Amino acid sequence: MDCNCIGYCSDGMGLYGLPGTICNDGSAFTINDMFWPDCVCRGICISEFGSPGDPCDDGDPLTNDDIVSENYCICSGWQNLITGQVFLDVDLDGVFGGPDLPIANRTVQSGVSWIWTTTDANGEFEFRLGPGFYTLLAASGSYDAPAQVNPTLDLSVPGSSSVGNALAMQPSASLTDLAVEVSTQPARPGFYNFITVVCTNEGTLPATGDLSVTFDGLQAYEGSWPAGNAVGNTVTWTLPVLQLGGTFSAMIRVRTPVGTALGTDLTCDAQVIPAPADGEPVNDQDGFVHQVVGSFDPNDISVSPTILSSEDIALGRPVTYTIRFQNTGTFLAEDVRITDILPFQFRPNSFDFIASSHPCHVQLSNGLLEFRFDGIMLPDSNANEPESHGWVMFRMTPQNFLLPGAQVYNSASIYFDFNEPIYTNTAVFEIELNTSVAQSGVEAPGPSLWPNPATDLLNLSMDRTPPTALVTIIDMNGRVVRSMANVQAQDKTLTIPIAHLADGLYTLRIGVGLKARHQRFVKSH
Repeated sequence: MDCNCIGYCSDGMGLYGLPGTICNDGSAFTINDMFWPDCVCRGICISEFGSPGDPCDDGDPLTNDDIVSENYCICSGWQNLITGQVFLDVDLDGVFGGPDLPIANRTVQSGVSWIWTTTDANGEFEFRLGPGFYTLLAASGSYDAPAQVNPTLDLSVPGSSSVGNALAMQPSASLTDLAVEVSTQPARPGFYNFITVVCTNEGTLPATGDLSVTFDGLQAYEGSWPAGNAVGNTVTWTLPVLQLGGTFSAMIRVRTPVGTALGTDLTCDAQVIPAPADGEPVNDQDGFVHQVVGSFDPNDISVSPTILSSEDIALGRPVTYTIRFQNTGTFLAEDVRITDILPFQFRPNSFDFIASSHPCHVQLSNGLLEFRFDGIMLPDSNANEPESHGWVMFRMTPQNFLLPGAQVYNSASIYFDFNEPIYTNTAVFEIELNTSVAQSGVEAPGPSLWPNPATDLLNLSMDRTPPTALVTIIDMNGRVVRSMANVQAQDKTLTIPIAHLADGLYTLRIGVGLKARHQRFVKSH
């Protein structure tokens, strides 16, 4: 007997089935409707203009950025314009000037229409949208929040505009907070791959510092852009002064030796040492373990972490997507555009733009995310291979209704000039099974950790001495990097050796009897 646990998708109209079976998405504009792997019922557009996200021309000279809509497969553009600036209101007068600082890469929402964009290096933003009423709201930062409620903008007349809207953010603290994120292309035997690192100023003061990436010692260093100081398998950069929301990004090219076995684990870790001292040291480090694979497409999408616990979902831990593209044609690409129909399993207001390889305009409208690299002039790989690459990075937070075993699928479309779109692979993350806390048995004692960050040994202080404990260490990608059974406590303290771990953020799972608790810690050399 097959005892696997399976669930059925529903199209909301009384029809149930497994992924791949027919359904009805309720739209008269689609055909071949079926349940997709994410259990969403959708079909293929029968629009003469193409698929959702494709560029088109609606024939209206007053509109621009015409694309095929996701819901109705029709071609439509935007008639109205909103512009403004987000800034840290240091002198609290509500007007940009004097000591005030512009905030880059900040998400701005246009109100009930569920349309978002992001600010540029000067804190400026723009929306191109249809007629309606809009209320602007800038997302709060780590140490700032909107200083006032902004009035509703009346753009009900087609072609009307509202320009120069000042969105003041009031600081709650004056401190430095640099955060680092690192990702990579898949590594293949005999080929090179790029490692991408991004450092972001999430504080309320300009900051600088030193950034370093340590890649796996199995791989050989071939170069970095911008050029860093390479010593062994570690590359370092001295950061320029990063303004509020500003980013510094770099790429490292490394090569995996011929003959490396597929499935070989490779480590990669990044660290930033801020100046002045950092107010939030936990996000100063990032790292992961990835595996050597076979062939891959240079236009891809990846997600990190790939496994989340139920606790992560409850706490609202985001996942980070990186979409990479490369011009492998025979001439430069003047414009590049990326579209991503975001899965419904994300919280609709959780979009957070991190950084991109080149300046771009970002807009999220009713689940359709678009990145426009207008005038990127991306050279082809034959003319300039290192400069033929580009990427974007953003975060989303999963819905809190996701259950253990749930999987979330996401892919993107990449447009080079007027060529047909290139479709990426599908990036998948899942909610791990068997992470729920049992309701019977010995209650897990409440632990506290020290030191944190730790270098060689991690101590867990228990409020009582357990008989034995199962200790598991899980990295940021959801991979178990060490598991120790029947660990004995001495004087209500468990001591765990961690010197072998790569620097980074980890989850420590302490299981006693049928119950378990989780704690986060940072490994730092």
